[in-house]
Amino acid sequence: MRGASASNGVALGRARVVREPRTLAGLQDGEVAVLRCAWPHAAEALGRLAAVVTERGGVLCSLATLTREYGIPCVVGAAGATEAIHDGDVVFVDAEDGAVLVLGPVVAAPI
Repeated sequence: MRGASASNGVALGRARVVREPRTLAGLQDGEVAVLRCAWPHAAEALGRLAAVVTERGGVLCSLATLTREYGIPCVVGAAGATEAIHDGDVVFVDAEDGAVLVLGPVVAAPI
């Protein structure tokens, strides 16, 4: 899927879909936060994230500005992201190009 590049960089990580601001506190280190919109509340989790993807919001919103300051790849305006991406999916975020690629769910290898 595509959106607008809000900050530069690329990242690979497990997705965490966040549909409500109250669940932002549960984000873990190295996850890719997939948000309905660019909530300013997400700023508290930025230090832990590999990347941010939002369905709504623009390159001048406060969250986009913060991701640039933190050096975290961010794609905004990726319509349908919270429906197409599921918790635990491996996601590649190319914020240089505004692209988000879902590589699939994490599958444990047999021992």
